Amino acid sequence: MGRLEREARQSGMTGAEIDAALVGRSFEARTAAIVAYACALKAGEAERIEQARSRASRIGVTAQELSAIARKAKQILASKRR
Repeated sequence: MGRLEREARQSGMTGAEIDAALVGRSFEARTAAIVAYACALKAGEAERIEQARSRASRIGVTAQELSAIARKAKQILASKRR
């Protein structure tokens, strides 16, 4: 089990939720929007990032939360490149 999976399990995510997140899905709308945003950041496609950010904002994810997600996603992506 990798570090990210351990962190996800420690945060209370179930195996099914982790599996869904790994393919960019979730069982809950807010979480799905956040996962879609993180996946868009990973893809690095500006239009997709903006669409995901807009959707997350409409669902109620704050700009502060989106910034935190973006920072964490960048950290994860940087660690994968090493």
